Amino acid sequence: MANLFGIHLLRHYCTTPATLGTCKGGLSDFQLKHAIDYIRSNLDAQLSLENIAAELNLSHYYFCSLFKQSMGVSPWQYVIRPRVERAK
Repeated sequence: MANLFGIHLLRHYCTTPATLGTCKGGLSDFQLKHAIDYIRSNLDAQLSLENIAAELNLSHYYFCSLFKQSMGVSPWQYVIRPRVERAK
């Protein structure tokens, strides 16, 4: 009986259903593509958040929050990853 009770508890209370997280808000598809293209084409240059945000006509604070909502990482983390990969 104890085993059945344990199995019941495990089946009903120890698992959580898998849910996909959806991002609400963030940059539009066009803005996101434009920002990513700008970042990729200027990896060797001195990139700044102000320059990337200026390409989209946004303040850099607003751009950072929208980019993170869209991509799940901050813009700077997104810039650093390809630079590190290229350096490897």
